[in-house]
Amino acid sequence: MSDDRVLAVTDALRGVRDPDSTRDVVAAEMAGDIRVSGDDVTVRIVLDTPASPHQRQLEADVRAALDQLGWVGALTIEWDTNVAANTGFGQPGEVLSGVKNAIAVASGKGGVGKTTVAVNLAVALRELGARAGILDGDIYGPNVPGMLGVDGRPLLENDKIQPISGFGVPVMSMGFLTEPGDAVIWRGPMVAQALRQLLQDVAWGELDYLI
Repeated sequence: MSDDRVLAVTDALRGVRDPDSTRDVVAAEMAGDIRVSGDDVTVRIVLDTPASPHQRQLEADVRAALDQLGWVGALTIEWDTNVAANTGFGQPGEVLSGVKNAIAVASGKGGVGKTTVAVNLAVALRELGARAGILDGDIYGPNVPGMLGVDGRPLLENDKIQPISGFGVPVMSMGFLTEPGDAVIWRGPMVAQALRQLLQDVAWGELDYLI
């Protein structure tokens, strides 16, 4: 009986469309792990981003589809994410082989809130369930560590620099490598090399987003 009801739920979900791909959520492999206990149903819906603008609509559509079965009592929807990787990221041999997406926060002017945006974006993504990290690309006046309230010196393990965690977000910054208040006076090639090292020589691990 339970197996028949799982099949019935699966068939009903074929009538729910993913707004992005327009495919049904079963064909798009967004719906799975369907469990039926008596009249109670639990279904897991996998989104392609933790900040999906379609979550409310999908929930309403799933509930409407299962209501049509006529026997569903309590419905529990478990939300999960499987963030897709942009082309060029997440592939073996790439500079950021474990990073699915990189988001650049930049400006041609100082003091406009780049660090504020970057830190809040990374922490918000983590709170939503994504794996996010921060690379502080400000070589001359890094202030990400101060905004996150973290300090210390990164450790070196297996020839890789281990980022320091702040609010559950791995962070790497020149602010960890210089003394507080020290000025860094570097020419262009040295800055480029420092940024290259922060990218290539840091153990970022598996990240959905590197800010």
